[in-house]
Amino acid sequence: MDLKSDIGVQGNFLLGFSSAQKEDVQEIELKHDSKWQLAALKRFLAAKKELFEKHQLDYLFLDTSPGIRYWSINALATADYLFLLMKDSDMDIEGTRKMINGIYDSLSRFGSKYYVILNKVPGASTNLTSNAPTDEKAWIAELERVVGAQVVGAITCYCDIQFSRHDFLFSLKQPNHPFAIRLTDLAESMKTLSQT
Repeated sequence: MDLKSDIGVQGNFLLGFSSAQKEDVQEIELKHDSKWQLAALKRFLAAKKELFEKHQLDYLFLDTSPGIRYWSINALATADYLFLLMKDSDMDIEGTRKMINGIYDSLSRFGSKYYVILNKVPGASTNLTSNAPTDEKAWIAELERVVGAQVVGAITCYCDIQFSRHDFLFSLKQPNHPFAIRLTDLAESMKTLSQT
């Protein structure tokens, strides 16, 4: 699908998908030893280099599954910047803190930088206002202290999007919606980080 005219930009947005077959994921996780995993990491690094050279990429985003798996760690190990999406729940906060202490701190010694993006932040819908942070900056500062990472953006939960029956790229269709504005701000923050 070519969206250049819809969003008014030049360039290309390329997507690649992994296998969604349960058997393929299990094979990677269960049937291969550490030697195979190391070879897979080398192939992954070579593929990353080829993508940048062949397609002159500005950015390469890799979306990994949550939790700790060999193939997820391989993807993380190849990244310059790591963005952890986190909801404001005790389980997400504790899990993110453990991931940072157990994995991301180690990767940062090899040059990777990691950040947190808050997702589904309450407050945009009237039925969620009781959970909304009264002072977003103070709330974010406290989360940064607890998890040990800088928060680069917060995406508020909007019920009109979450429960929409239509399948479309919301930010393209409604660029002035607060959700689209938050995403644009987040993209600018991420771009600024990559230029420092």
